[in-house]
Amino acid sequence: MLLHFFVWFCLLAVAHSWTQEFESPSVLKSMPESLDADLQDLLNSLSQQEVKKPTKIAIIGGGIAGVSIAYKLRGRESKTWSPQVTLFEQDSRLGGRIHSISRSDANPDLIEAGAATFDWDDLCVARLFREAGVVLIDPQDRETGDNPQTRSISLYDGHNIVGRKLSGPQTWTHAAKKVWQNRGSVWFWRHLLVRVVAIGWGEWYSYTWSEIVSTAANYAASAVSPWEDEVTRFATRFGLSVKPQISARWGNERALRRLALLSQATVRLNSTVTHITIHDERTFDVAWSTATDDGGSEEPHTDNFDAVIIAASLSQTGITITPELQTPPEPVEYTPLHITHFTSMRNLDPTAFNLSATERVPDEIWNLNLQSNHDESPSTTPPFLTLARTTFDWRLGCEIHSGNVFRVTSMAPLTDDDIARLFNFTDPGKVTFPHQNCDLHVTDSYAERGRRYPRVGGPSVFLDDMDHEGWFLRNWECTPAPRVRWVHRQVWANGVPVVTKADTEEDLVTYGVVGYGDMMRERRRESMKLAPGLFYVSGIEASNGASLGESVRMGAEVVSLLSCG
Repeated sequence: MLLHFFVWFCLLAVAHSWTQEFESPSVLKSMPESLDADLQDLLNSLSQQEVKKPTKIAIIGGGIAGVSIAYKLRGRESKTWSPQVTLFEQDSRLGGRIHSISRSDANPDLIEAGAATFDWDDLCVARLFREAGVVLIDPQDRETGDNPQTRSISLYDGHNIVGRKLSGPQTWTHAAKKVWQNRGSVWFWRHLLVRVVAIGWGEWYSYTWSEIVSTAANYAASAVSPWEDEVTRFATRFGLSVKPQISARWGNERALRRLALLSQATVRLNSTVTHITIHDERTFDVAWSTATDDGGSEEPHTDNFDAVIIAASLSQTGITITPELQTPPEPVEYTPLHITHFTSMRNLDPTAFNLSATERVPDEIWNLNLQSNHDESPSTTPPFLTLARTTFDWRLGCEIHSGNVFRVTSMAPLTDDDIARLFNFTDPGKVTFPHQNCDLHVTDSYAERGRRYPRVGGPSVFLDDMDHEGWFLRNWECTPAPRVRWVHRQVWANGVPVVTKADTEEDLVTYGVVGYGDMMRERRRESMKLAPGLFYVSGIEASNGASLGESVRMGAEVVSLLSCG
């Protein structure tokens, strides 16, 4: 007891001596003076370092990346910074890979002949469109909410429909569809039980039970699916997503034009940038030429900018940079993509996919057998990558009829013979096309041949119990209701970037969830910085592919860097 009292007495004495020494006038006088001097030096150094933000900014490329950058820069405008943005686009329209067209020459309804949709849970793109007052819809023209419909993708191996891939929101309905699809698999139930326990034990405080069960069902279904790896490789190669998709009502291209208008940027269409000169004072001379209506080009123009953002493929634009960059970006290779749309009152022939005559062709099909995309044998299904069907309503007098819009993506052109085989696999010659329509304005062509223009009458052509197509073709050399009503073909020479260094699950395991996100952010920033004030948005397409969401995120990174000066 006495020993403890002695120890405490010594400690108190030492503490008291330290307090007296610290509170001495000399110490109290010297410490504040030294702290004030250091703080004053720091403030002086910061005031001398003027943070210069670029005021005059050039954006090369009028796709969603370039337009979103212009729009977000407008949102960063303040009393101390008012960026002046000039947007260069070599085509006569904004959009890049986004291109909205009318469903037919006389129909105002729009379809997407380019980049059509984006993931329903991609908040970056959804927020961008909603800020501009754009309504988002699903492929069936329904306005989207927080929980979209479950998406069902049928998997085709070149001969048969071998399975389905379901994806959707984390709801009880989606979980029930997953469970019902795999109800006969014992391994599915084992994986489901393990995943429910694992997720519920670790994330019970942040997830609802519907989210826990739905997430576990997704994991379990992927574990027992023999086509999961094939689907992942296929989606990565062609920049596809299995998630439910949404798009802008009245067309993505119109939404892009609205964003460009709200950005108040100076838009220069038909303007091809040819050269960029980098000056020592970190300014840039941008040279471009403007196409004229007669197909020629005006004298080259040159203007000076504080920052330049290249929002297009550098290897495809042909832009030269002086002086040469020390570390030029790696060129990105692209695969041509053919997108074909056609409409019909009828559905496709089930026998074209080895289905029975009573079965219905699925609304969305992915062809996992890429070799069949190059098979030109007439006895096989026509080559395609993806095939999707949506519906539309149209009025004929007092009657409302339903029609189908088919969208086919392929690596090779989809010919009329290919389309005919989709509708009548055994006898494609019976399928009629728009050029055989009696309602076309072909009076002049008939007059040149000395023939009378046919005036079609008689019974309704929409009845299925009579061969009206064949009768009219035999008697009038035309038909009032061709099987294929309208066809549109779009070719994108730079449609799909070739992914050469895709991220793997090992990266996620190595860096962790948070570290993986930081790694991706740093990779984006490194790929886009060509020089101080010179940025390149499309450099990451070789590893992440091309998507609307990725383009918007890359644009947001550039805006963040410019705002920091």
